[in-house]
Amino acid sequence: MFTYLVLWVQVLSEMLPISSSTQVSLLERLYEACGYVVAVVPKGFDYLLHVPLLIVLPLFFRRSWLPSCSLLVKRLWCGSRVYSWSTRQLIRIMSTVAAAVVVSCLLTVLVDYALAGVALAAWLRPIGLVVTAVMLIVGGRVVLCRSEPAQLLPLLFVGITQALAMFPGISRMGITISTALICGLSVRRAFEFSFALELPLVTAAVLFRGLPWLMSEQATAWCSGALFVHLLCAGMVSYGLLWCAMKLFEQGRAWIFSCYVLLCAVLLWL
Repeated sequence: MFTYLVLWVQVLSEMLPISSSTQVSLLERLYEACGYVVAVVPKGFDYLLHVPLLIVLPLFFRRSWLPSCSLLVKRLWCGSRVYSWSTRQLIRIMSTVAAAVVVSCLLTVLVDYALAGVALAAWLRPIGLVVTAVMLIVGGRVVLCRSEPAQLLPLLFVGITQALAMFPGISRMGITISTALICGLSVRRAFEFSFALELPLVTAAVLFRGLPWLMSEQATAWCSGALFVHLLCAGMVSYGLLWCAMKLFEQGRAWIFSCYVLLCAVLLWL
């Protein structure tokens, strides 16, 4: 039962700016408070729970990601319009995004290695949640107050902020989307850019950590046909949650997530 609960909480909270690790931590505390024994979830199983993310994101952003990539490939393949203004602009935009993704991934890996041998205090998670709540409020205010397109700051700055999500309580989605909004991106572009930063790391984690664990003997005690059915259903629900989250940001209602994150911080402090 606990395995299925962790699965649903992890998969669904990945699509919301509320820190998925915090939600799993709250679930463990609630489970213990009810008198149940909390099972230690293997790292490989945790990596495997990111598979729905790899499927949902390309489907959700297919109308913008697929045409841009296919157009660039066609022009480079044909070579007839490689030096046109529109092609150069497309290459410039995609190169900027790619550079931000590379910098973000490198910094995230470095911070992860740096924190691997450090025992972080439990009180850091509530502080991280407060930081997330503040960033969500600022990002929401930017959406409401913006009357014209803002001057774009270097998108590398957004990639740098993703490394902060390695600290307990800071939502990667929340801090990168809010930073992208402050830098001048629209809500949809901020969502796209935020998840584009995460995709390479998640893909590497699933391929090099999740799949090897799935092939191990330990996985037989955790994985079953029913578990994969739950994983599929959770992925479909997460698609709808991502749509709802983007609509709330577009309406300037990111404060709803801020309130929930602050409530989580209070619960952890108590």
